[in-house]
Amino acid sequence: MADTKIALANIALDLIGAATILSFDDDSNEARIVKRMYESSKKTVLRSHPWNCARKRVVLSPLTELPAFAFSYKFKLPTDCLRILPYASLVGTSYEIDQRHLLCDLETINLQYIANVTDTTLFDALVDDAIATKLASNICYRLVQSTSLAEKMSSDYERILRRAKTMNAQEQQEQSLQSETWLDSRLQGV
Repeated sequence: MADTKIALANIALDLIGAATILSFDDDSNEARIVKRMYESSKKTVLRSHPWNCARKRVVLSPLTELPAFAFSYKFKLPTDCLRILPYASLVGTSYEIDQRHLLCDLETINLQYIANVTDTTLFDALVDDAIATKLASNICYRLVQSTSLAEKMSSDYERILRRAKTMNAQEQQEQSLQSETWLDSRLQGV
């Protein structure tokens, strides 16, 4: 797993023409900068899309502490939660995220979310590419002082991210929308 992180870091370093590293703890400027920027780059990519490789499901029970107002129940989000996804139990329900808690009026929640995956061997190859390119765009100017290369890395990241999102979306069944009486009547002209 650590080898995969180093491999992604070295891809990023190669993309910008910087020296590669053996460890995040190497005594080099490259290692220090990559170590500082790796986790935020990975979280940015994971949070940007509902990746199949980063989805988790959990059933949440309410805390005994109730919200001060507006909602009936308070739930602690999982510690690895980067982004909640609109799964069945939350669709059509008002909710709010407040200081790592989910507030709503449901008694239990079937939560689907994007996790901060630590086992990088679970990533799809295109997610790996997106993380490496995002890291390259984040470290580029610090290491090679090239604005044009930093802009190219940012552009490459956006291109790779679009391709990765497209491929990810093709690996799941299309979700159908639930119709409502009002919508049905509007569509049928009734």
